[in-house]
Amino acid sequence: MTSTTPATCSTAALPPSPRHPYRVKTGGISGDPVIEVIAMELHRLRRVGAAATILTRGGYLHQHVRVHAVHRHHTVLDSDTHSTVLLPLRFIESVQPLDTPIRQE
Repeated sequence: MTSTTPATCSTAALPPSPRHPYRVKTGGISGDPVIEVIAMELHRLRRVGAAATILTRGGYLHQHVRVHAVHRHHTVLDSDTHSTVLLPLRFIESVQPLDTPIRQE
């Protein structure tokens, strides 16, 4: 027999991250707010079908790429010069949309 009382959730903050003892975990994709913002922008570009230029660590540019998937730690890109590129999110420094989206949000 199942209980009819509603479940309760604890709203207490998560413990500090071991790597960053003064930062509280956000419970998001990685716990790093910069990576979370980059992942959100990559998801938006994937949804609307827009091309982008991605700058990675070391100054390497991935020009005119389209986002096929965004996962917890990496993204899958496609371009005219490379069929499929698996790129870790932590290596991305910036994302710049290039063109008008194929689909409107």
